[in-house]
Amino acid sequence: MSRSSVADPLPVITPLECPQPEATIDSLRRCFLEACLVPTTHKTIHDFYHTLIAGIFRFVGSDTQEYRQCLNVCVNHCKTTSVFRADSWNSWGGFAALLTRMEKVERLTRHTGMLHCISAPTLVVAIAVQQVILHDKIRENDKITRFFKDFDCYKKAATAIYYYDMNYRQEILTLDQVWNITPFAIQVPPNQTIDQLKARTVSQKIPTPRLQGSSEVITLDDEQIPVKRESSVASQALVIREQRREKAMPAPAQVQVPMQMPMAMTMPMTMTVPAQMTVPTPMSVPTPTSIPTLMPSMVRETLKEVFRGDMMTKLQPLLDRLKSENWNGIIQRDIMGVLTEKNVRVLPSLAKNTLYLWADRSQNAELKSWLAQAQDDVDVFQWTERYVEPVPSAWTNPQSAHVLFHDLDAMIMGIPQLTIRGPIQAKMNMLRGIFDQQEKIHKDEMLHRVDNLQSDIAKLHVQMAESKQAEGQATSKSAEQGDDTEESDEDVVVIEEDEDADEGSKKKKNKKRKMEEKVPKKAKKRKVEEKASKKATKKGEKNKKKVATTATKKEKLREKRQKRKKPRLYQETELD
Repeated sequence: MSRSSVADPLPVITPLECPQPEATIDSLRRCFLEACLVPTTHKTIHDFYHTLIAGIFRFVGSDTQEYRQCLNVCVNHCKTTSVFRADSWNSWGGFAALLTRMEKVERLTRHTGMLHCISAPTLVVAIAVQQVILHDKIRENDKITRFFKDFDCYKKAATAIYYYDMNYRQEILTLDQVWNITPFAIQVPPNQTIDQLKARTVSQKIPTPRLQGSSEVITLDDEQIPVKRESSVASQALVIREQRREKAMPAPAQVQVPMQMPMAMTMPMTMTVPAQMTVPTPMSVPTPTSIPTLMPSMVRETLKEVFRGDMMTKLQPLLDRLKSENWNGIIQRDIMGVLTEKNVRVLPSLAKNTLYLWADRSQNAELKSWLAQAQDDVDVFQWTERYVEPVPSAWTNPQSAHVLFHDLDAMIMGIPQLTIRGPIQAKMNMLRGIFDQQEKIHKDEMLHRVDNLQSDIAKLHVQMAESKQAEGQATSKSAEQGDDTEESDEDVVVIEEDEDADEGSKKKKNKKRKMEEKVPKKAKKRKVEEKASKKATKKGEKNKKKVATTATKKEKLREKRQKRKKPRLYQETELD
């Protein structure tokens, strides 16, 4: 394992340009918000960690494809420290280790005068937590954020990632850059830098020394490439000689002074400095305009895999059908609906041969090309699918508030008087904080509305279930009432009477017939068997009583008739 020290510091790696760092971070925040709104599983959390770290790599200026080893270590560090569950710095599992490394960096930088940097896994995950997970839960000027700004962590994260992939596993890295930790200090550029694009393609990654004289030979990786570099004493002597040489220049000079901004953005600022003060001139940055550039699309990656057992479970019935069905029939659509270019790779050789024979006879060129590529005998096949997230319309609006903040920052940087520029910049920061707070409130309101909508939907489901239950109970009660009416109708017994029955009995018969007509025919058919049993049990005694009363009534009627007939017969006999 390679190591760095004050006597052997590491050159600074130039980060790649991130066109829209704010847009990248906002896309990650939306991804985190979406992950919080859906049910989480181990796979979804792992995919989110992978997307989060890949986005932070792009944000700090590192290529995810070139540093796969460091990316995987950072993803595992997110998992072990429970980044997804963190709602404050104290609840994050890696906060204690981060504080310890921050104290070491500050102490070593103060004592040595050389910039020190935290190792990549801790630094990258801490930036992810600060920018994405806790961006709306921490103050803008808290301890961690101040540390990231004071020690240029956003720009030096690419250096930490590069050397971690080069087998530098120290907790603290010593960089070849003189650093002044006093407030508002103007920092000098690094003594040595490495172009990241060239560093991954050429074998010699370390540049040649700047001066002749005091130097030493060091190696930075396993290739054992000798490189000369200046000692820290020589570099300090160079600064002193330059300061003495600048004293001869009485006129002030216009120089470009970089100023650290949030989100690791650097804006140019023109100011007048004394001639005896040595200030490096960095690369000029074009002044922003009111027309925003398009936000880069967020590329998401998903790891997928297919197993031989699962594929054969779906494919074996189709292979059996090939033995009995026409090969050019509907089975073509069924087989091609199951097979893809990826899953044919896990099929056994017998299945591949059968499918190749079928594809040859049915002239299926696409399947033949798939099988031609699937030469390896594997049980599991994994691949990564990428899709581009569409650009949100809010960032393409020329009147976006972030674009206005960007332009105002550029205008403030052009003010030469520090006494005027300082208060304006402070007011600008307050305005940006108010806007961010309002944006957070708006997001909270939207989440609250979503929660209310979900609760309303749940209430509607409960009401629908209750209404269905009440409807079922009502139908059952109506059926029971129909049965009661049938029973009451059947209780009406038809009593045979003579021709001289009174009108009251006829009315009862008519009423009984009307009630019978009202009974539904279907209900009668369903209850025929039940009626017979109920008649035999419930109405046996009633029928006996009614028959007895009917017999007595008939006898009385007969007696009355006989009494009426006797006088008539007596009168007839007298007349005779």
